[in-house]
Order: sequence, then structure tokens, then C-alpha cells
Amino acid sequence: MEKADMVDGIKESVCWTPPPEVHPNKTCEYQALCSRFKDLLTLPDGYFNEDSKCNLCYCESCHKLRGDEAYYKRGEPPRDYALPFGWCRFALR
Repeated sequence: MEKADMVDGIKESVCWTPPPEVHPNKTCEYQALCSRFKDLLTLPDGYFNEDSKCNLCYCESCHKLRGDEAYYKRGEPPRDYALPFGWCRFALR
């Protein structure tokens, strides 16, 4: 990760969340499975952000539900940034 990417991330938002109407009560089986796997690793909870809104699933269903683009421009100069499809994000502190 380059400094420009980190700065852009801080300027835009530390924790991007989709609009509230996208997943207010949606349960994603893949995200639940990833969460259970994370719990099996027995990593200290102190490593992770307590705000579950910062955790984001990039499975095909969630991607389509949010209407994400496959690529975004980030950094200075702008470069393509691909979303990590097939992964779940668990925000760190």
C-alpha cells in the first residue's frame, strides 16, 4: 500500500459502509462462515474494530446487492483499485 492510498482512505472514510438500505437485516452465509473461521483462529478481540459496520463481505451476492463496480480509481496519481471479490473484511483497530 502506498502513502497516497492511505491518505485517500483517511480523507474519504476510515470505514466504508454501504448505504443503510442495502443490508439492514441481510444475513450473508459466506460472511457468517468467515466470521466463524476467524473465531476459530482465537485471535484476541482487541485486534479488531468493535463496530461491525466496518466488516464487509465481498462475495458475489453482497457485491451485486451493493451495486459495487469491479474497479475504482484511488491514489494520486489515480490508479485502478480492484475490490477483493471472494473475501470478507474484518476491520482492524
